[in-house]
Amino acid sequence: MPDQSARLGLPYIQPTQAQKHVTHNLSIERLDLLVQLVVQGVDANIPPGVTQDGQIWATGPAPSGAWAGHPNKLAAWVNNGWDFVTPDVGWRATLGSELRIWDGNTWALQTISALNNMTGLGVNTSFDATNRLAVASDASLLSHLGAGHQLKVNKSAPDQTASLLFQTGFSGRAEMGTAGEEDFSIKVSADGITWNDGLRVASASGLVTLPNGAQIDGTVTGSAVTQGADDNTVGRLLQVGDFGLGRSEGIFSASANLATDFRAATVFGLQTVSDANAGFPTGFAGNTAALVVLRAASGNRGVQVLHGLGSPTTGSDAGLAIRAFRNDGSDGAWQIVYNTHNILGVVSQTAGVPTGALVERGSNANGSYVRFADGTQICTRSVSHDLSNLDTQIWAYPVAFADTPVAAFAGVGTDAAALEAWGQNGGTGWAEPGEWHTRHLAVLPAATITVQLTATGRWF
Repeated sequence: MPDQSARLGLPYIQPTQAQKHVTHNLSIERLDLLVQLVVQGVDANIPPGVTQDGQIWATGPAPSGAWAGHPNKLAAWVNNGWDFVTPDVGWRATLGSELRIWDGNTWALQTISALNNMTGLGVNTSFDATNRLAVASDASLLSHLGAGHQLKVNKSAPDQTASLLFQTGFSGRAEMGTAGEEDFSIKVSADGITWNDGLRVASASGLVTLPNGAQIDGTVTGSAVTQGADDNTVGRLLQVGDFGLGRSEGIFSASANLATDFRAATVFGLQTVSDANAGFPTGFAGNTAALVVLRAASGNRGVQVLHGLGSPTTGSDAGLAIRAFRNDGSDGAWQIVYNTHNILGVVSQTAGVPTGALVERGSNANGSYVRFADGTQICTRSVSHDLSNLDTQIWAYPVAFADTPVAAFAGVGTDAAALEAWGQNGGTGWAEPGEWHTRHLAVLPAATITVQLTATGRWF
């Protein structure tokens, strides 16, 4: 049987040993020194002047005095003398708040590096192969060290995921980060299976998109919205009451000429001008309000839209006109937008192109007429004819024709079938009256009959 233990060198009580209590007490004394080992210093080579029973120093490589010949030992002051113990590799001792471990050569100070490359860490719970850091707590705090603080989530490749996942009962409900791509996104799920993107931010441009739309119950303010009725800043939201018309050019005064002045515009956008007195289309007089759209594009093309300020009751000078506008002077023709104010009126034309109303109707002592914008003209008249009068009858048209009209003469009433009417145009021009005659095919009881006269042709 050995005399002492293998690890701490504690003496064993031998079977025939006398004064066994001495051996026993030596073992108790050794345990009292080494269990929960505390040292007063490390690498000490000079014994202290004042000591207390149970105090221990770790000697250095060249101790002197009472420690001479005992390098790299644990020197313990017990029973008014020094007891020396040889430490084994791996023994731990505390020096104040420091933790030291004997590595065979020195008592190495254990710093934070001792916590590197740990397999995992569980705080109030257990970690696993996926969740190497696990914390079970009501809250977790990550605080600054006198300045700021960053929480970093790193991934190995663009198609991997770096995100924060929020769960209910360990089932995903919301996630934010770069999930499987480089764009940042925030997405939600009702069941942890089907996910919906709420917000996405493109990594290349910073462009924010809302794939499933947005509902804003509050008021949007600030520089992201228009600041007034004429604010046309690109990219701003249009507030209720604003129109984004852009500012009115100072050159568009009461003497503005729509055909020339707009080419001097230096600010392009949606603009307004009032009281223009020249450059408007036929049928639009002065005091015309113009809404002009100019855009800075190839050739500085734009659109002019005119709104007539005529009488709402008579329709004079009331309506809309539009045309293409170019800074090189090659403007398009005015196109009239017809409405209840200008469908009926005086028809007119220039070089065969209609410039007035669509339909014109009138009458005088010679009958009634209808003129259409395409040039068609129809004249009508009803006359009471004496059946005994077989002379040539003259019809002066209520308005002149520009070319040969097609004339028709017909009796009206129950006796009309017994009456034949025919006619021809007289004179050398169709602006002159037409002629017509009647004759009896049978004896008629009535002395007079109504004859309907119709002529159809063109007014230009």
